[in-house]
Amino acid sequence: MSIVKDAKCAVPKPVVIAVQVNGHPCQALVDTGLLGDFMSSTLAEQLKVKRVELNSPILVQLAVQGSQTKVNYGTNVQFM
Repeated sequence: MSIVKDAKCAVPKPVVIAVQVNGHPCQALVDTGLLGDFMSSTLAEQLKVKRVELNSPILVQLAVQGSQTKVNYGTNVQFM
C-alpha cells in the first residue's frame, strides 16, 4: 500500500523512445540515472538473443527504497 504525500505533486511521465534491437522494433524507457543498458528476460526470449551467464551477478538497486534485484545474464546486441 502506498500513501500519497502531496496529491498536488505532478508525477512526470516516463520517456519512452522507439529503438531497434538486432533490427527488431522495440520501445525503450529512458533513465538518465542508469549505469547500464538492460532488457527484460521476456524481450530477450522474444528476440531469441543469445544470453551469456555472468561469472558474478550484478546487483541492481531499484527506485523503490530498499528494493533490489540481481542480473544473472548478459548479451551483446545491436541497439539503435
